[in-house]
Amino acid sequence: MKYNTELCAFLDLKNGLRQEYTDVITQVYPLRANPGELKSFCEKYLNGNPFLEFTPVGSLIMMQVCKYTKMSSASDQQNGSRTKADRSFGQHELAFGIPLRCFEKSQEKEGTPKFRDLAMAYPFIFVDNPLSMEGGRQIYGWSKAGIRFNCTDPEFQPNEPRCLVSGTFKSPGLQSLPDTLLEVHQRRPFLSGRSGVAAALTSIPTAIGGYLAATSGFLDMLGGLISDYKLPSSRDLSKDIIAAGVDVRSLGEVMQRWYGNMNALVPTFLGMALGRADSSTQTGGPEMTIFTMKQVRDAVNPTNACYQAIVESKMKVTDLKDGGLLFDPLSGDSTGGIEINLRSNNEYIKQLIKVLSPLEKTTDGKEVEAISLRPVIPFWEKVNLTYGLANYQCWRTGQTAWRGEGEPATQLPGKTPEETGPIKYIPRGSGAALEITGRRVASNAVLHFFPLSATRKTLQDLVDRYLNKLADQKEDRFSFQIKTYPEPPNIYVTLLSYDKMKIGKSEPVYSDRVLTFAALVDYYSETDRSGKGIKDSLHHAFIPFYTFVGTDWNFISEYEIYGRLTFKSELVSPANTWIRESAPDRCEHEVLTLLTTLFPDQSEGQAARQAPFIGVYSEPEFDSSDPAILSGSAATKHLRKLGLDQYLRPEGTPAEEQESLSIALKQVRNAIQCESADYQSLVGIERAFTYKEKKIKQMPLKIRIYSYQSFQIVQELGLEGGEMSEDGSSVAFKVPEAFSIAGDLIEEQGKELWRRVAPKEAWEKVSGA
Repeated sequence: MKYNTELCAFLDLKNGLRQEYTDVITQVYPLRANPGELKSFCEKYLNGNPFLEFTPVGSLIMMQVCKYTKMSSASDQQNGSRTKADRSFGQHELAFGIPLRCFEKSQEKEGTPKFRDLAMAYPFIFVDNPLSMEGGRQIYGWSKAGIRFNCTDPEFQPNEPRCLVSGTFKSPGLQSLPDTLLEVHQRRPFLSGRSGVAAALTSIPTAIGGYLAATSGFLDMLGGLISDYKLPSSRDLSKDIIAAGVDVRSLGEVMQRWYGNMNALVPTFLGMALGRADSSTQTGGPEMTIFTMKQVRDAVNPTNACYQAIVESKMKVTDLKDGGLLFDPLSGDSTGGIEINLRSNNEYIKQLIKVLSPLEKTTDGKEVEAISLRPVIPFWEKVNLTYGLANYQCWRTGQTAWRGEGEPATQLPGKTPEETGPIKYIPRGSGAALEITGRRVASNAVLHFFPLSATRKTLQDLVDRYLNKLADQKEDRFSFQIKTYPEPPNIYVTLLSYDKMKIGKSEPVYSDRVLTFAALVDYYSETDRSGKGIKDSLHHAFIPFYTFVGTDWNFISEYEIYGRLTFKSELVSPANTWIRESAPDRCEHEVLTLLTTLFPDQSEGQAARQAPFIGVYSEPEFDSSDPAILSGSAATKHLRKLGLDQYLRPEGTPAEEQESLSIALKQVRNAIQCESADYQSLVGIERAFTYKEKKIKQMPLKIRIYSYQSFQIVQELGLEGGEMSEDGSSVAFKVPEAFSIAGDLIEEQGKELWRRVAPKEAWEKVSGA
């Protein structure tokens, strides 16, 4: 099945996609983990499929703080020649990696698993770029969450620890304040002032003790690779490491593959553990296998997954430019004087804290929300990397059993693939709490409507390419048509603002602002074999083409659960703009500016950046403090003129007359052939907005839409009547019939209307839809 990219051309990822990461600077902090908790975590996170089995290599987690200066992508053409890099952006990243052994399960009952490869998994990963967050989740299944890296003030007192890194993570929900998720502090070896003189008296024994403690911790870590192994004590370090056997050598090989030829840059005893420089270095540079658990929540039941996969991909070091220790070997303290503070009240990040907590801190059954850690031999690198599409995936849906690439679907005993039942969503990883699903209720919400005229042919052509072309009308049974009234049809630009939304049975309340470009359609739930619509089964719906949200949780929820093409944005409302104007009665008043991260140009050298995309302005002659109030029959008449009287109802309207339906195409990419989809469904959300006091406020406005070569909404939607700016950078539309209403919004849990699962092309109507 082809992955549909008709709404947005730059989402079209060609097969053979090759990503190049230039001048990646990474600080690596090896951390000792709790062996029992680590094994339990891996069991629940990756195991359970019939093809592959995973075990952790040692009680070790690699914490990395990375700066990606330039992440660029290029596509291979069918003739094999590569194009120039056409997309690039930068980001910062915090990641926690687990070294793994991967085994292939025998398909015979008594068969022994066969060793496949050494690998890394990164279930906890945080980035500060929304393109990376959603792209990584969509293709590979990286459970990415957003983070904000803080700029820290300089430390002027030389004997005090300085802050190297500080990152903030915000759990979903209005009531939760941002967590200072991570702080990395380093004590500098200054001996100045009174405190420095006091420190000097104990500096030599402290250095010796620090060195011995770090070395002992490293040896303990090696000794804890397997639960029943005890490191020998021959007092010959090299012999002890060799005696540790295959487990230590496996860990050494994982680190050698991933972190390159670091033997010349790390202490001798770590170099011996990593192995010889030529023992595992791959031709053309080190290469690491990475496994991810790819999950997509079900739109109907939030506790289930509609899709689940194990994805294998490979990242390769093409150039080790520089690197070294994060401490002075002569100081004797091989922790570098570094202390890492990790804390969060997010229930899934607390899983990471639990894995990193010493055994004695977790035996009382209480959840640990904060922990301080000392790394073992921290170091840094500056490298160039390449990353391609996945080379293997096995996957399943709620309607099919597990399927490996090139392998038939496995059939469970006594069941056909269609009878396998629902898949339990595994809530593990940094981004596990971002997908929020359930019945949404927002009291006292404000909804603004900005209707723009569009060309019917252009708009219908977009609907055909987005939805109708998916169905073979001789076999499948849906068709969407732009409503015949009003004429010309409208694109409804809506701005929804809510401060307190309750979702499902969750305790926190949520807030956001959401701007959407949508159209109204009629659709048929049945068609006969000749392709003619059966008129008595006519339904009405909104089709949201483009959605812009201000929060991470809404960004992920809208895109992954409900299928709406969504962009993480910043919506800025200036305060008291008029006070800065010399002639306010003759000026436009800026009401809202929406900024989002886009690829402004497809040509080489144009990096993605946050750029203005929408501007909303009040008209010069309009006094916003005294809008026109339409109430009663006048309000109803205004809504009927705009074709909205069936969708916006005054208080007291019977519930069965309030609901409208919003429908979008939900898709899951194949990680190997990313032009294909493994799963597609049409997801609908029933929603009702009842406005209070039976009145609406009319406010004539102007909307400015900025033009970018890679994303041209004006042309895609066929918007009419706009005025191009002198420099051609934007198009402005007058909206004389804009209005706003205040009321209560109710959105029901999503439901699937039709679905199809690869390799089957035909759609099926979901029972009860």
